[in-house]
Amino acid sequence: MAIPLISLLAMALLSSSALADEADPTRPPAAYLVNPSQVGGTPVEVVPPGRLTSIVLPKRGGGQARAVIDGQLVRRGEKVGDSTLVRISETEVLLEGPGGKETLYLTPAVTKKPVTGKAMRPSKKETP
Repeated sequence: MAIPLISLLAMALLSSSALADEADPTRPPAAYLVNPSQVGGTPVEVVPPGRLTSIVLPKRGGGQARAVIDGQLVRRGEKVGDSTLVRISETEVLLEGPGGKETLYLTPAVTKKPVTGKAMRPSKKETP
């Protein structure tokens, strides 16, 4: 009785560890990983092409806006692959190339909305 119970427990543990690898919420998506056999057996994270990682806007009166695309610091008018960086704003950049125009967003899922109404007026309790 003890041997079958131990073997059942061992099988349950082995199957749950295999499932845990697939359901790991901290594991990067497969698109971000290089084939482990190409780099000595360990997975390596890579940035997919066309990814905007940073925008650097100049202070008042000086400098030029820049963007970091595919790990490359680019100014307006410079090339990113086959495309040219046409416009830089605080949330997005516009590339123009042989395939047409492409907008890359810094935070694609975030929509910026202006604050209006009561949220802008201090309440009577807050004023000294």
